Amino acid sequence: MYGGSVFGNGIGGLGCGKCKRSSGILTDDVIQRCFVFQDRDSERMTTSTILRANVQPAPHSLYGEIIIPLSSHRKTCFLIKGSHESKIAMSSIETDRCDAVQSAKTTPNLLVSVRNSQEAQAALNGGCDLLDIKDPSYGSLGMASVDQIAEVVGMVGSSGNSVPVSVALGELRDWTGAKSVPVLPEGLRFVKLGLAGVSQETSWQESWSAIRRKFEVKSGESLNWIAVIYADWLRVDAPAPEEVLATAGETNCAGVLIDSFEKTHGSLTQLIDQAALSAICQRVKDANLLLALAGSLRIEDLPYITSLQPDVIAVRTAACKDRLRNAEIDESAVERLKVRLRDDKPGSACPQ
Repeated sequence: MYGGSVFGNGIGGLGCGKCKRSSGILTDDVIQRCFVFQDRDSERMTTSTILRANVQPAPHSLYGEIIIPLSSHRKTCFLIKGSHESKIAMSSIETDRCDAVQSAKTTPNLLVSVRNSQEAQAALNGGCDLLDIKDPSYGSLGMASVDQIAEVVGMVGSSGNSVPVSVALGELRDWTGAKSVPVLPEGLRFVKLGLAGVSQETSWQESWSAIRRKFEVKSGESLNWIAVIYADWLRVDAPAPEEVLATAGETNCAGVLIDSFEKTHGSLTQLIDQAALSAICQRVKDANLLLALAGSLRIEDLPYITSLQPDVIAVRTAACKDRLRNAEIDESAVERLKVRLRDDKPGSACPQ
């Protein structure tokens, strides 16, 4: 796995942060690899000369990668889009020291959590940008069965769809003392393991890293981990945000998800005040980590949530029929969320 990940901020935006932890020499001493998060349907791509004939998405990227010729004083970043040779396109931008470049208005990518391939198809039909696999009946990050996970990954792969797929693995405490962990299917872009109920354990960081290693060893590959900050961390005995952020950086996580563990106490915007949420989001960005926001988000929350400029907005309830978390994914609900994200300008006032 590469030494770090650096992401931009969604539709119309390119960004590679400050390359603090980027690594991976491609062909010689003058090219360095960084990563980009770019919407798969962006209209801002332009076709240019192909630098490499067989480019595949880097492990931490979603739709491509930035390649930076280090030999020039003023660096040119090339965004390579697409997972197949025939669909590669590039757009170049001039930057100093690879400072992030983004458009004035960025639109977060929409992730929809699904239980099975039928729900995944409905989410894709509605226009989601990412799929997440979990079983909501087992909690905020309830793990679906390995068969269900494989079914969704297989369906996406066989359809030729390039939408990235992530998976929830439950909570760390679910695996404490477990003799073994299951083999995860190939084709997962991100994995998440929650931290509810472990804040009083003095060695939760070591336990978290140990379980992550078990999954990687069993699956035979390095995995791109997303650390989870729970907005209701005090209520659910999860580590404080600053602890999770520090550990995410120390253990080479690809990003951070800010979510709620309990789904009966309101949305994210009702669980954490505006200043605190904004500060956490900024720290995640400063660390050059992917930022995802979730937590029973309502469609009316989107203008404010978008103003925080996350890379991903993740939903389950808002995408279900009648807004019932355990109901089926509603294609039309996903469509409405996509339209709202596209059309709304970022807000500034936190919804009450």
